[in-house]
Amino acid sequence: MSKNRAIKKEITVIGGGASGLMAAISAARTLGGDSVRIIEKNDKVGRKLLATGNGRCNFSNVKCSFPDFYSWILDEYTINFAKETLSRFDVDDTLEFFREIGILPKEEAEGRIYPYSEQASTVQESLKAEAEGLGIEILYSSSVKSVKFLDNEEGTAADGNPGFEILLDKGDLLYTRYLILAAGGKAGSQYGSTGESYQMARFFGHTIVKPIPALVPFTSEDQRFQMLKGIRAKGKVTLWKDRAVEIHAETGEIQFTDEGLSGICVLNLSRFLRLREKTDAYHDYTVRIDFFPEYSEEELHDLLHSRTEYLKNRKKEEFLNGMINKRLSPVLLKEAGWDFAGICREITSEEVKRLVMLLKSWEVEISGTKGWKEAQVTSGGICILEISAETMESKRIKGLYFAGEIIDMDGLCGGYNLQWAWTSGYIAGASAASASSSAAATAASERKG
Repeated sequence: MSKNRAIKKEITVIGGGASGLMAAISAARTLGGDSVRIIEKNDKVGRKLLATGNGRCNFSNVKCSFPDFYSWILDEYTINFAKETLSRFDVDDTLEFFREIGILPKEEAEGRIYPYSEQASTVQESLKAEAEGLGIEILYSSSVKSVKFLDNEEGTAADGNPGFEILLDKGDLLYTRYLILAAGGKAGSQYGSTGESYQMARFFGHTIVKPIPALVPFTSEDQRFQMLKGIRAKGKVTLWKDRAVEIHAETGEIQFTDEGLSGICVLNLSRFLRLREKTDAYHDYTVRIDFFPEYSEEELHDLLHSRTEYLKNRKKEEFLNGMINKRLSPVLLKEAGWDFAGICREITSEEVKRLVMLLKSWEVEISGTKGWKEAQVTSGGICILEISAETMESKRIKGLYFAGEIIDMDGLCGGYNLQWAWTSGYIAGASAASASSSAAATAASERKG
């Protein structure tokens, strides 16, 4: 590739992941693929897609709604931002898009949407085929070294128009009128997500909300987990800060690992962890597990008390059999201070009371998370106050757009974050194409005049 100003495209997308592919396809459907370029650092597009949904690609969720998304900005602004974007390209629009490119969706538990093929590779291949079919240029194994905004005086290709100059690691110099940053966050570093796109956004004057791993298992130094690893239990998990402030609660299946806690409900809590100021260390957090959220303390007390009667001839160590995982039972009874000697009719009221308190609020100290490699998504990124919800365009640099995980917006586990990728990508691509068409029409009108 020669190094000159002729290497120009009307729209360039940096990042060939889910949001980048959607942005490029959306733009190309309006302008034509010969006007659109994707710059991808890996040797294939959509690499991270291949790992989603355990290789099955949970690419959306029928329950997806604006309250299911979060940012570090005030809740009301976040909800309005998510509501505005989802109203422009929602789940129904997404499913129709995928049908058009050959993917037959199917709904499973909790509203999760998968391809009927149950293969993530078919989603990745269909997106790639659509992009190539439209004639979109894809530059593989190409990293961006620097990006520069050119104002009207500098121009983009001696045409007097503002735009962007892109220098690749190989030394190639590219030019584009409209730029879409869709290079992802930091989650899943093994797939090439390193967060370098934040530096590009920061160069353009954007505020970066400090990224932290989200949808990621918790770690704990609690030695009890060595005995409990492999256990699965249903319950309610509540995150507490400094044991005094309740942060957030989720209900679902809890998975005990040798290093801490996992499961969808735990993953959904992880985005609420905050780092200490100017450090990479977390504040003091604990998780309290309610193993019987359907019962009040009083109801659970009555239930356990009645068991002391109809299980009166059973051994005390068997008291919780049939109520809770039998590997978890002795740990809880021991922590409740039970004397295992004897039979159930000898259980005291005080023992029942202590057990109820433990079953309703079993506490675990959290030391951190499993980090970027196991995180499914990034919490943090470009501040949404600096982005138009209607167009995904920067409020600081005209012609600059954002899509996907690079933005400070993340959702629940279960297809919500890929829905954000499709929604933001579609809007960014369509908006850039619309801006290009409007500029071309204005220029044509001026020439006639």
